[in-house]
Amino acid sequence: MKQARFTLPKTLKPTSKWEAIDEFANSDLAFELRTKITNSLRTTALFGRLDEIEGAEVEEFKVVVIGNKGTGKTSLIFNLCDIQSENLAPTHGVAEYNAYWPIRLTRGGGPKIVHLRFWDAGIWCLTDESKVLEKKLKEQQAENSDAVLYVCTSTDYKSYSTIQAMIEGNSAPVPLPPVRMVVMTRTDQWVKRAVGSRDLTSIRKEYAVSACGVSNAAVAPSYEKQDATRLLNMLSCKLLEQRYKDG
Repeated sequence: MKQARFTLPKTLKPTSKWEAIDEFANSDLAFELRTKITNSLRTTALFGRLDEIEGAEVEEFKVVVIGNKGTGKTSLIFNLCDIQSENLAPTHGVAEYNAYWPIRLTRGGGPKIVHLRFWDAGIWCLTDESKVLEKKLKEQQAENSDAVLYVCTSTDYKSYSTIQAMIEGNSAPVPLPPVRMVVMTRTDQWVKRAVGSRDLTSIRKEYAVSACGVSNAAVAPSYEKQDATRLLNMLSCKLLEQRYKDG
């Protein structure tokens, strides 16, 4: 019997006031802004911090990326930050990476550059106390970050069960951080899938989180990949909406 191709559930879209103009990622203005960002990072932006870019406002956010070992967290971040690397080793402790995403909203106004500071929460393997340290770290990340990406892989159901427990632990008494997304990697490996679209629909409805899938194929810049563009637009819109929700 022919096996049905995996399909992602419909994602929770931002309100119409906070949607991104998808075509902007490949526009001449977005290319110009990316060039300015690159030049600034080479000259004046110390430690990757952008204070201002001519022609766009800069908005900075902290985003934690967590999930089981081997789910593709670092590959996902490299995908979003346009970092090219063929040899990826497991992340020990916490590593930080930066993405600078030009965006324009349907609500109007000028373009913005969303500076996403990704915290890659890796594995801990030093002592028995490392689990206590990891628990405290995750609690602090939930309290001090602007968003969290819970990463699972379509080829491992245990990775899905793990993030389900993580979301449950950060849902009471209030959801922390306020912007939470489930990202499923390796969606191009649909033949080996162990997590189905119904699973993502279930977790999305139960915990009011967004869901998105990526292939993890880092062979082109993020703005040339539909899945990376969709994820960056969705994450940026939700962060901006949360920051200015009363505006």
